[in-house]
Amino acid sequence: MPEDRKSTLVFCVNRAHVRNLTRVFQDFGIDARYVHAATPASERQALVADFKAGMYPVLVNCAILTEGADIPNIDCVVIARPTRSRNLFAQMIGRGLRQSPATNKADCRIIDFVDTSSRVQGIFSTPTLFGLDPGEIIDDESHSELEARAQLTCNVRDTTSTDTSQFVPDPTSITYIDYEDPFAFVDNFSGAPHISKLSPNAWVGCGDDIYVLECLGRGYVRIEPTPEEDAARYRATFTEATMDASSARAMKLSPYMRKRVIMTSDSLSDMFKGCDTFVTQKVLRGGQSFSLFRTAPWRRAPASESQKALIMKRRGKRDDNESLRKFEVLTKGGAANIITRLRHGAQAYYDKKAKEMRKKVRIEIEEMERHKRETVQVGPL
Repeated sequence: MPEDRKSTLVFCVNRAHVRNLTRVFQDFGIDARYVHAATPASERQALVADFKAGMYPVLVNCAILTEGADIPNIDCVVIARPTRSRNLFAQMIGRGLRQSPATNKADCRIIDFVDTSSRVQGIFSTPTLFGLDPGEIIDDESHSELEARAQLTCNVRDTTSTDTSQFVPDPTSITYIDYEDPFAFVDNFSGAPHISKLSPNAWVGCGDDIYVLECLGRGYVRIEPTPEEDAARYRATFTEATMDASSARAMKLSPYMRKRVIMTSDSLSDMFKGCDTFVTQKVLRGGQSFSLFRTAPWRRAPASESQKALIMKRRGKRDDNESLRKFEVLTKGGAANIITRLRHGAQAYYDKKAKEMRKKVRIEIEEMERHKRETVQVGPL
């Protein structure tokens, strides 16, 4: 712990981490104490009050003092727990950013042991503000010294960089990948490759910014844009299944209950996180939710004959022998992705989009032909 710091607040992962880290401080002769969710309320209040009064230098906690704690004398914050939440990270370091004239606090030192800058987007530090690598050791250098170091770094880059554009060969062909085609053999038929960065579960894109997660016969979660007049950009609904599809067909009933809204947000990333949490807590509790992972073992098994028959029926007549051969080795996971996208309008959206594109191309060709007819060329007289 820095010797010039008087009040250090530490954020840990869990209770065991809290106890172990407190013991490490104490082994080095530092008076450290801890609070967590199981600490009695009266004891917790006394510990926080003593820390605020400066009676001991280190307070270790887990999910207790992330928000609402008014302890202005904190002049050092230790981040010893990982997070991908920008809001949570801001709340943790915010505990040390309050002014404290009573203790003559001039600044607050943030010590990040979990490399949050690489986990959370939009995190700036002193080195990055000067165009330096966030891992640079600055050792309390002044602004002028950091500016000089940044200029030196730029000069080194300029002298060592070479123009490689002349070594790049001209392209001989262009490959267009249409992720919105439900039958395109790309990204395991997910329809939206960016989903893999936002969730470990087997979400699929159905076009028009709509995403669906099938819940293994329990229903499905659907994320879609909201009407423009709504406050939030996205909303998620859950439609619960009341019976299996075969029984519903036999009884000529819908297998689903009425959908209900489970959350709204402006952030697509928050939507996926919230929906994944909802599914694991309300729909498929415990280990059942592991079967929703894109990497679940059942997804690597060969597709069933009924899956293939349904896909080929919806695919229609397409003269593409190469694709037909690929469909013969289709996996259950890939087939499930195709079927989910088909059931939720991906093919209709794709066909509509393709039709609009063909119409646009036809209009452009007609316009070009019209301009050609209007051009009059006069030869020599």
